[in-house]
Amino acid sequence: MASNEATGGARPLRFGVVAPLRTDLPAWRDQVRRIAELTEGRFEMGVGTGRPGIEDELRKLGLPVVTTGERLSRVHDAVTLLRELDGPDLHTPVVMAVRGPKARKLAVELADTVTFAAMPGDSRAEIMRMTADFRAIRDAELALHVSVVGDAVSPFMASPDTDPAALHAADSLAALPSDRTLK
Repeated sequence: MASNEATGGARPLRFGVVAPLRTDLPAWRDQVRRIAELTEGRFEMGVGTGRPGIEDELRKLGLPVVTTGERLSRVHDAVTLLRELDGPDLHTPVVMAVRGPKARKLAVELADTVTFAAMPGDSRAEIMRMTADFRAIRDAELALHVSVVGDAVSPFMASPDTDPAALHAADSLAALPSDRTLK
């Protein structure tokens, strides 16, 4: 169980799967369906405004590159549409990845779970400060994206020049050790 100091309660440690659209839509849909069978149908919609390098990927997919403000507006619209599709009897949980103040403000309004988009150079203290600042406004579930396990770097959520040794040396929250012993 993970401690939740804001509420004094404990929440279970959970893991998520990132399933980026990197193939054709039918293949991606099949992948998502397989994951849903692995998780027994549990689903949380993850949404954010992008990550470093997203502009290049959008161009490769033939999609328009828009401003951060426009991406924030699209996130708001997507979650609003999801709530309409849910209707009064359902509530699909929304996980929102945030970094800047405008994204954090939107997450206060929309997200059930928030993950802070950490950069490789972010110190543990910086992430803790962002967490405390957010918790001062709203007690939402917080998540952490781990892009490095041991020497393995996530090919989707970390830049190609990510240095696992440097992250481990800096005691980064974005990296876990390769063995099962956690600090």
